[in-house]
Amino acid sequence: MRFFDSPLETNALIWRLERRDGFTIGLTSHDQDLWIDGVRYRAAPGLMPSAIMLGSDTRPDTLDLDGALASNAIRADDLAQGLWDGAHICISMIDWSAPDQPGLMLFIGTLAEVTAAEGQFSAEVQSIKTQLGRPYLPQTSPSCRARFCGPGCNLSAARFSSEAVVAEVQGLAIAFATLPRPLDAYVFGQMRWSDGANAGLTADIVGVTQDQVALQLDSPMPYPILPGDRAQLIEGCDHEFATCKDRFANGHNFRGEPHLPGHDLLMRYPGGQG
Repeated sequence: MRFFDSPLETNALIWRLERRDGFTIGLTSHDQDLWIDGVRYRAAPGLMPSAIMLGSDTRPDTLDLDGALASNAIRADDLAQGLWDGAHICISMIDWSAPDQPGLMLFIGTLAEVTAAEGQFSAEVQSIKTQLGRPYLPQTSPSCRARFCGPGCNLSAARFSSEAVVAEVQGLAIAFATLPRPLDAYVFGQMRWSDGANAGLTADIVGVTQDQVALQLDSPMPYPILPGDRAQLIEGCDHEFATCKDRFANGHNFRGEPHLPGHDLLMRYPGGQG
């Protein structure tokens, strides 16, 4: 590697971590902050990775990352809420005396399991090769396997999205001032907060309250929801063929096999019931 042809006295590690909600931080082993490609990499002397060992086979590469909790970077309450689970991480080595020059990419992956205790956090990092272990072909299923308004579904998310303002909060029940569609249309959908303490975070909508005035979330948000907070609501889909065909007129894009015989057909025999 030509990167190691030069002296190593001015080398430093940098970590770029991006959460699923888009929040991004940069950390470096250097004793001073560095600005690289518009991102501020903060000096993190307490952040220590295990040895980075990369193999040429298809087995996933892993490493462990340990560090101190920082109030302005990685916070204990964020870890407890799982906000850093699945975060994308990129580890590189750069020359801190010339941070604008290309560095050496060492590792790309995701945070698999993050724990925190006594002011410290520990994370297992899985390499991008983990994706090679996923099934190459999807298994058959009577319901649709595509994410609503995602690849395969091919519907426009903008068409089924609307912005609303919170009117009242009762635990996991959120009532909005006005909505362009009936509440039932948002069941199995998502709620993405546009402002307030939870800005940028998303929640799954699992139902409607018995009085039919509020939407029910699957779990509490990390921070309090207040009247006046704005959210982007995306309609939901139960992934059934009838819903796809009748409600969304999208049966031609249905990613399931609703008419494929199940295992009960294999259990039939002459003279048997069924």
